[in-house]
Amino acid sequence: MAKIDSYSTATPALADLLLGTDSDSANATKNFTVESLKDFIQGNIGLQNVLDTDNISTGPMILDGSLRINSGLLDATGGLGTNGQALLSTGTTVSWGEPEVGKLLLPVRYAEAVVKGDPLYISGFNVGQNRLEVSKAASDDPNKMPAIGLADAAYAMNDNGTAISIGSLADIDLSTLSPAPSVGDVLYIKAGGGLTKTTPTGTELIQNVGIVSRTGVTGAIEVTAIGRSNALPNFTPEGISYGLSTGVPAFSSLLRYNEVNNTQGATTFVGRTTLATQLLKLPGIPTHADNAAALAADLVVDDVYKTATGELRIVV
Repeated sequence: MAKIDSYSTATPALADLLLGTDSDSANATKNFTVESLKDFIQGNIGLQNVLDTDNISTGPMILDGSLRINSGLLDATGGLGTNGQALLSTGTTVSWGEPEVGKLLLPVRYAEAVVKGDPLYISGFNVGQNRLEVSKAASDDPNKMPAIGLADAAYAMNDNGTAISIGSLADIDLSTLSPAPSVGDVLYIKAGGGLTKTTPTGTELIQNVGIVSRTGVTGAIEVTAIGRSNALPNFTPEGISYGLSTGVPAFSSLLRYNEVNNTQGATTFVGRTTLATQLLKLPGIPTHADNAAALAADLVVDDVYKTATGELRIVV
């Protein structure tokens, strides 16, 4: 008879023998190896046997191989979702929902505290976090322009988060903006930071960052922060653009000698006009041989004409 002693090895070897009864031999006592028991368990107990016993795991499941799913995938509530939905993370669990299409979020690190909707400019780069550093943009400081997006939530200084450059920013309080915006209004970056529906003037830079799609405390902005500040109005043929005292360009189809509306064609011009240019072209001036020819062609005193040799003259 084999010696009976305590087993001192922490992990049995595959060649170690175990005692058991053989049901095919009238329950005779026989020995078998640990390896044969291992092979038996692996060949007869599968994942289904384990799931039938208990299909809830409190720890993570790690798969080094591929995962094949022949039926549905359930979310945290046991639901299968509907056609076209995606499995979305809430940060603590997952659920089926509609993925947001057409929204561009940038991973950033906030160099100062911000509130939701604050326009942001790139103020640095954090090598350790491998993220852009952003701060609040302001139209009256060229070093804080242009903006690359809006804060999609409130963040404290040194928080990692995201900024929205393109897409819908919902549930933002627009009730504090003055003047109050309406649906369809374009929003600009304002002096000192923040948003305004009023176009900046003077030396301020101009950048629109979105369009209001809903007003009030639960407002919404369709964000289009493309990182470009300042633009002149379109020009039309035979028109001119001139600057107002506010620094904003204005368009006119009339020649203005100052900001008072003394237009070309008036009987009398007020003030003096100086043309400081090295190139002045007057292709519309009529050509006449002399003063008599100009008068005969219906020009009047003080009208301007030129001779065939290019000499500029005034009718007297």
